[in-house]
Amino acid sequence: MARKADPTKIEKIKEAAVEMIVEYGYIGASIAQIAKRAGVSTGYMYRHYESKEELVAELIRSNFEIYKDKINSLGKREDSIYDIVEDFVRELFIMAKEKPSKAMLAAVLALESGTTFQRIIENNADMISKFIETIVVKGKKRKELGEQMDSIDMGLVLLVMPLTYISWILRDDMDTNKLTEERIDKIVKMCVNALK
Repeated sequence: MARKADPTKIEKIKEAAVEMIVEYGYIGASIAQIAKRAGVSTGYMYRHYESKEELVAELIRSNFEIYKDKINSLGKREDSIYDIVEDFVRELFIMAKEKPSKAMLAAVLALESGTTFQRIIENNADMISKFIETIVVKGKKRKELGEQMDSIDMGLVLLVMPLTYISWILRDDMDTNKLTEERIDKIVKMCVNALK
């Protein structure tokens, strides 16, 4: 008879995974360490997640699901892509203020495990990939972007630049009061300038 998952334990696993990856990086956080921090056995972990990558994919999927409607509405807008990029970056800051550990997780994954993160995003977060591609197509069609701009470049501008900036601000003490309007304006300008 198959055992049912204990929702409390699953949540502890997810919380421990976020903490461990933020603290030690994707590569440095092992399934055994995550299980220990969550207070479950390694066997329990493997009954629910085949690998660390599957666990991280679930974290990303559940985090993006929260922002699905906002991302979809941004992708449907018809105004300047610079305005869309600005609003997307502002949404990242709002997320960081509300859930700083999730923003740090995204930053660590984007920076440390580029190809793994990219594969997880491509396989599990179609809405982000579609959003990025939509912005690139719109920008080229309107001549707001050069022909050399592609979805990898746009992903760097939309995700890596702002998440890196956020992680540098939060890295020492996770003080979200440091995520000021002035800092938001600064990274928005950097992102928009990178697109020109």
